[in-house]
Amino acid sequence: MEYWTIGYGVQQRFGHNCRECHMPIEKGDKVVYRDGRRIRLFYHNECFSGTADPRTQSGSSYNEGRMPKSCFSSKAPPTKYKIR
Repeated sequence: MEYWTIGYGVQQRFGHNCRECHMPIEKGDKVVYRDGRRIRLFYHNECFSGTADPRTQSGSSYNEGRMPKSCFSSKAPPTKYKIR
């Protein structure tokens, strides 16, 4: 299983903002979400661009240069779960 997985659905409750446009996601809106190991990122269908990895999203801090590249890993971990 890859670290980031993508899902599609309809928003069931209030309280989430789109990670791309930062506008609220209303109940009943169609959404795309990325699941990581500990977080879930929500996007409006029309705002989502890229693949499972959030660094491929056009408005991500990785692509906009808001932070130095040394703040980011070159790739996601190989699996969602800790290997012990």
